[in-house]
Amino acid sequence: MTITQLKNIILEAFVNVKLGDGMSLKQADACDNYGKGVTAEKIRDLRQTEITNKWRDIPLEFLEEYGYVAHLDAEGYRYYIPAFMISVIDDYESASMRVIGTLQSFYTHKDTSDNYNERQFSLLDAKQKEAIAIYLSELPNVLTLGLHDSRNVPRALQNYWGQFLKSQIDEKSEGQKSTEILN
Repeated sequence: MTITQLKNIILEAFVNVKLGDGMSLKQADACDNYGKGVTAEKIRDLRQTEITNKWRDIPLEFLEEYGYVAHLDAEGYRYYIPAFMISVIDDYESASMRVIGTLQSFYTHKDTSDNYNERQFSLLDAKQKEAIAIYLSELPNVLTLGLHDSRNVPRALQNYWGQFLKSQIDEKSEGQKSTEILN
């Protein structure tokens, strides 16, 4: 798969997603600082200075400055994650908090029933989950990942996202059919 094909899968899956009432990145930044020096009214107003209707237009510099993926609610996560995913493809730097936050957001602990990350995934539809699974599956093929990322990306697939790889599911069922035919 080429980088362009991978980006197109992401674009198609998240094409009309808007932030809606979700938490913005500047609001997530305020949460990261425990709201210090910011009133509740100011936190509500932060989003007025952000792009909230077209994630594709969010500049890389903004994502780099406000890479607070961990503090987003489910609606904010659904809106921002495609922009972060594409930014990792376009400008991968393993030490960047933008990259770390993005890739870390996909990692879930296999045996945890109360997983914060999975709550963030709750508004993703099947096509979006499949796009993320494909992204994680193909990322090591289109980028040279750092040591930490080269370990955690496959773990994210193994622990959670692999179940959404339609092609893997299709290949398994095709393989079972072939085995049945041969027997």
